[in-house]
Amino acid sequence: MEGTMSIRGMVFDCDGTLYHGSEPIGHAVGFVNRLVDELGIQVMYYTNRAYRTPEEVSAMLSGMGFPASASQVLTGGTVTAYELQGRTAFCIGSPPLKAALEERGVTLSDNEADFVVVGYTEDIKGSELTTAIQLICHYNAEFVATNQDAYIIENGRRVQENGPLLAAVREAVGREPVIFGKPHQAGIRMARRAMGLEQEQMMLVGDNLETDIQCGISAGIDTVLLLSGVTSRQQVEAAHPEARPTWVAEHLGDPVWDEILNAANGNN
Repeated sequence: MEGTMSIRGMVFDCDGTLYHGSEPIGHAVGFVNRLVDELGIQVMYYTNRAYRTPEEVSAMLSGMGFPASASQVLTGGTVTAYELQGRTAFCIGSPPLKAALEERGVTLSDNEADFVVVGYTEDIKGSELTTAIQLICHYNAEFVATNQDAYIIENGRRVQENGPLLAAVREAVGREPVIFGKPHQAGIRMARRAMGLEQEQMMLVGDNLETDIQCGISAGIDTVLLLSGVTSRQQVEAAHPEARPTWVAEHLGDPVWDEILNAANGNN
């Protein structure tokens, strides 16, 4: 892990990649700090959770020992807001998601909305579902969502995410939503602009084959799947070759990282 690096930026998933619940995964803190301090690699953090603000995520990461500021954090909410900036939307979602939309100049309305945005919230009302369905079916609003994760793992247990809510709207309107969070490549485009890098200078690291890795693949960047989260090696081996990551590692302390970084930088 020495010498001139052609990989200049890494985008890290959070849950299952850097931490489980409130505890960092072994070696993760040291690995990321080494990238930044010793190798001069820029890092960004990308979580599909739209109900947390970048400030909340960066504070949690910093508290664990990761080098993180709010400007280094992307969420499903901030990415969706970036894609919809300046438009009109009806939003089913958390206060942080609605704030992210408004910060990007999205006008929130329940009347003549260009988009219906669905993000995870614990405070869903039947009237909101009715409004969303009518705007999509009768007023030509486009159906979009922050992410479609069915669940996340917190402290070893499954916790509901946006997928079940999204499924309810999908079933009612008979349409598929546009998903702006992972696996969509929109977040990687934002990260590239923020870091000022080209595709070949970037790498995505995550634990979810269906969201993290497909996000990197769709954006045309190298990917590393960690087996520290929701995806098993058997699932990787069973996947279509075009849907597999560039590399697989057990975790961020896996010795294979020396090989990964050497290969990524043309040192064979």
